[in-house]
Amino acid sequence: MNTKYNAKILASAVPIVAAAYGRKFGVKIVFTGDRAMTDGKTIVLPSLPPDTAFKDVVWGYLAHEAGHVRFTDWKHVPTAPNRQSMLNVVEDARIELAMMRAYPGTATTLNAVANHMAQAGHYVLQTAENDPFEILFSYCLYNLQCNVVGQKGLKEFWLAAEQAFTQVFPTSTKGKLDQLLQSVVGLENTEQALKLADQILELLKQEACRPKPDDQAPNQQEDSSGGESAETNGGETAQSKPEDGQKQSDGSSDRSDNQSSSDKGNGLSVDNQNGEAGKPEDGSPDKDQQSGGSNDHSDSSSSPVKGDNFTDGQQHADADGGAELPAKVVSGEEAKTQSEARSRLQQALKEGEFRSFDPRSKLRSELFANSNQMEEQTLSVPDAISISTDAAANSKWNRRAKSAASGIRQRLSGMVQAKRRSGSISATIGKRINATDIHRVCTGDTKVFRKTWTEKKPDTAVHILIDNSSSMKRPDFEIPAKEAALALGVALEAIPKVNPAITLFGDSFERPVYPVLKHGQRTASTLGKADLSPSGNTPMAQAILYGLFELSQQRCNRAMLIVVTDGRPSNSQATRDALDLAKRSGVEVFGIGIKIGAISNYIENSVIISTAYDLKSVLFGLMKNQL
Repeated sequence: MNTKYNAKILASAVPIVAAAYGRKFGVKIVFTGDRAMTDGKTIVLPSLPPDTAFKDVVWGYLAHEAGHVRFTDWKHVPTAPNRQSMLNVVEDARIELAMMRAYPGTATTLNAVANHMAQAGHYVLQTAENDPFEILFSYCLYNLQCNVVGQKGLKEFWLAAEQAFTQVFPTSTKGKLDQLLQSVVGLENTEQALKLADQILELLKQEACRPKPDDQAPNQQEDSSGGESAETNGGETAQSKPEDGQKQSDGSSDRSDNQSSSDKGNGLSVDNQNGEAGKPEDGSPDKDQQSGGSNDHSDSSSSPVKGDNFTDGQQHADADGGAELPAKVVSGEEAKTQSEARSRLQQALKEGEFRSFDPRSKLRSELFANSNQMEEQTLSVPDAISISTDAAANSKWNRRAKSAASGIRQRLSGMVQAKRRSGSISATIGKRINATDIHRVCTGDTKVFRKTWTEKKPDTAVHILIDNSSSMKRPDFEIPAKEAALALGVALEAIPKVNPAITLFGDSFERPVYPVLKHGQRTASTLGKADLSPSGNTPMAQAILYGLFELSQQRCNRAMLIVVTDGRPSNSQATRDALDLAKRSGVEVFGIGIKIGAISNYIENSVIISTAYDLKSVLFGLMKNQL
């Protein structure tokens, strides 16, 4: 193969990265159909081509869902839409923080997918005209993602949602909500996240059900200029409405009313305790009215109002002076605005009882749009099935492998070493003088030293895949094939900078690969695993992808994959896809067919042997030429 091995291309392929994520995070990742979800154990992604340009989003999505698999306790996830939506917002922020702490590198991919969702229109810039339900939950989401998780690419969305929130909902709600949202940083598990979500919903319910205008608390305090209490004002206003809706005739009448009201409202006055409120002993205004109520006389006389329009806020304005008349209208409008805000908050909470907030639904749709929608299941790296062995099996296969490799090992190692030593050159410095070049000194040429050089062969990883399907269950197929593969593994193990591995493939799509010798292992303790009996079909595609994944994990400058089979793959297209990935990555793939030449339809560099007993010599010749 002319293409130079490029580990970066191989390592960046979607199935390879997904498998690396799965191994690192301890989760299972499957590409199938049109779904993108997790059930708490497995992350399911739509069928994506191995070379999709949609990779950054996939990595971020995988990191996020891996966080749910690792850190979310699904038994605490409620079914009620309101609680589930709020928990989803809180838990998303919590698990992303947990992933960043455990795996700092995931911050890049998580931020990348957040930025993508913002740029692709998955996140919405909220305005006061939008649905209150969307404003409420979007504000919580953007606040957490931007200010707690640290995804600054969402700042514009958070600021817009903040402005819409303050315009639509009660003004007293935001500060309390922000305080609760900030506590996400200290959450340790899903149970605590659910409790916080419930606290947030309870706060919102309380804010939505508060008494309408704040018509008691503010007016229970004494006015700075000796004004009335809310209770007295309310009572007098209520009495005046049915009896006299007309204007008061003159300022003196207004002054006397104000004096009486002011005295009655001052519960701390000694005179009021004597039962003669508003009636001084000497018939003149008392000291309080002389000092603090002087403005009442002039203001009341100059600003008469209609009895039926006289509200608490307006009366305080009168007491403060005629210049404050516009405050009467503002106060009334403010009360009305806050009442409407509470109604909108109630509407948002009520809508949440029947509707879920799912900010990632558009991302899942985009993943589906970029998937292989015609394929039910795309290729993914399978999990290796561990093979149990015993001392007897290990001894049997070690004996067979070493017997078959006895001649190969020395010859192969010697030939490789011989090929690598290619000669000597003349040099100006060195430890040994070359007698044939000593005459050069007479001409001023100082290249009289001999310097030997060795051809630098790169580190090579070799992965051998042996068909272990039911068709191999014949003594003249199974035993010679396994013996030859194990013998080659033993022989390659003795060559410096050559890293062999052997894997059996068969059984089923769900359980396709069974490692006998992994890269870096010693053959003496593992060869007994080859005793696994052949069964099932020929999942060659999964085996090739598994081999590619294992090669991608090795530090090597050259990668080789050898496939030995007596049949054809169960999934032709998936096999071609895996081989195409190998070709683009520069992995050298060789095929060996036993009696049947179907392998040559998939692998260019293939040979067909008439019997499994020829496999040893073919493998030896292959390694001799390649190494």
